[in-house]
Amino acid sequence: MGLYNTVDETHKKLIIQFGEIIYCKLNLHIKSEKEIAELFNTNIEDKLKEQYILGKQSNINEINYYKQQIESNQDLFIKKNQKIEELYNKLEKSFTNGLNQGRIFNDQLLNEKYNEVERLNKIINSIKPTEYINSKQKGDSFENIINNNFVKNIDRKCYILDTSDIRGSGDRIINCDKFKIMIECKNKMVIQKSDIEQFQNHYTEDFHNNKYDIALFISYSCEHILGKGSFKIEQYEQKLVGYFGISNELSLNKKNELVLYFLKLIYDHHNNKTITENEINIESILKNQILELHDDILKLEKYEIPYAKTIQEKYTHKKILLNNLLNKFDEINIPIPFELQSISGTDDMFIERIVKMLNSEFIIPKLNWKKTLIDELNLSQFYQKFLNKKGITRDKFTDKFNQLYQKNNIIY
Repeated sequence: MGLYNTVDETHKKLIIQFGEIIYCKLNLHIKSEKEIAELFNTNIEDKLKEQYILGKQSNINEINYYKQQIESNQDLFIKKNQKIEELYNKLEKSFTNGLNQGRIFNDQLLNEKYNEVERLNKIINSIKPTEYINSKQKGDSFENIINNNFVKNIDRKCYILDTSDIRGSGDRIINCDKFKIMIECKNKMVIQKSDIEQFQNHYTEDFHNNKYDIALFISYSCEHILGKGSFKIEQYEQKLVGYFGISNELSLNKKNELVLYFLKLIYDHHNNKTITENEINIESILKNQILELHDDILKLEKYEIPYAKTIQEKYTHKKILLNNLLNKFDEINIPIPFELQSISGTDDMFIERIVKMLNSEFIIPKLNWKKTLIDELNLSQFYQKFLNKKGITRDKFTDKFNQLYQKNNIIY
């Protein structure tokens, strides 16, 4: 204890603490006095060294254990990551396949819907009356029916000479093998006295000039021709003059069949001179015409009108939804797709939307009215293009304006 007595208090505490550690390491606290005495009889230094080596080895073993645990956990972590990667790749592949299949299915569904819409549009277009921009277009539509392919059904040698832009001479001349037939085509709801007089003036002058041998007046949309009825054949200075009126209620195919039947009748009559006016069975023609019309009405009532009503309801509902979506486009200032202008049924909707932007006291000028609307309302590219769409006229805007604001006019 000589050293202990020579140091300060701090070192004395350290000596006591260190001695306590050695005491515990040597397990002296659990040994008997005899065992302790024997220990002190041996070499203490060797004993300490032995305990040091044992302690060191114990630490090495413990370190190796934890190292193995870490390595094992690392392998397990790597395997888990590999499984996660495999699972992710599998899910990604499944998602990609599902997405592609969904796109294919969606495309197929869209094509089916598109084809269905096209089919329904054809049905609707075959039922609803044809709309024309003006009376000239309406007349041209009838004149264009009587073409070379059409008259070949009368006789393979027949062909057409278009005279619609020549003063007099009717609208069409059919060149047959040995004679010519002039046709005046009318596609209007009411045949006026002036129409008949003009026709008579034309064929009177043309007969004298030997331009043709037969003059025919065919009304495509008015069954009763003023002063002539629906069917009449007359003689004028050894020339043949015929009148034929067709009901506007008949389908286009039925009308075309009746026109062809009438032309064949006149053709045969001229070729076979033995047929007289009295021998032409007018009653039979009219009876067939009215029965065909009756059959058409029955079919429409039974099959097409209920279907068309359902289509119209769906069509109206879709237009309402479209208008609501357009409102949202305007609210958040999203450009309207130009493709919407390809739907003719939306023209009225877009006209109404533009008119509603106008003040009720606004006056649209007759000149440069489109530019005025564009500048005044600062219209988007969509509406600017719409204003220049074929068939969009100032009259349509004035009608819509008067309808919305209950006015009799929009400008004088």
